[in-house]
Amino acid sequence: MDKNHDQRVEYDFNEQDLLQLPVSRRLLEMIPESLIDGDQLLAIHEANDELRVVTYRRQDSELVELMEKIKLVTRKNVTFFFAPLISLQQTIHKHFQIAYSTVQNCNLKFKFSCPEQWIEMTMTNDKRIRFCSNCQQNVYLCESLGEAVALGHEGKCVALIDLEDRYVNTIGMIDFE
Repeated sequence: MDKNHDQRVEYDFNEQDLLQLPVSRRLLEMIPESLIDGDQLLAIHEANDELRVVTYRRQDSELVELMEKIKLVTRKNVTFFFAPLISLQQTIHKHFQIAYSTVQNCNLKFKFSCPEQWIEMTMTNDKRIRFCSNCQQNVYLCESLGEAVALGHEGKCVALIDLEDRYVNTIGMIDFE
């Protein structure tokens, strides 16, 4: 591989590392779904002319071929990171579920139920907070009903995530009246 332009990095993501990666629709859409599914790729970061991609370990010749495919489509230099295949497949599936899930209501009553999807909201410095351009407020990602209720009592908009399936169920402002 040409070390000046493309590289592979000897860093292994474990399952926990993969779950901590922020979901970005823009990054998911940079690489065609056929390549993502067929070659098991997850774009994780873009900067200037570089694209960082997680994949599984394979022969150098296969990585060079894969790198060329990605460069052809994205016009970016590629840096590979590695993860176990099974964990990577599960993470790719979860990222697509989160990115393209529709917001569904839960048992809480909401003053306002947001029509936006979590993935479309503006990222902030905190991966658990996004900014909603629709209501002009921060939305807090909650992993439990208790957490959502506590933040709701503070008047904050919440997004409730289903931990089993890792998709956002509900986004809105809870009504306690």
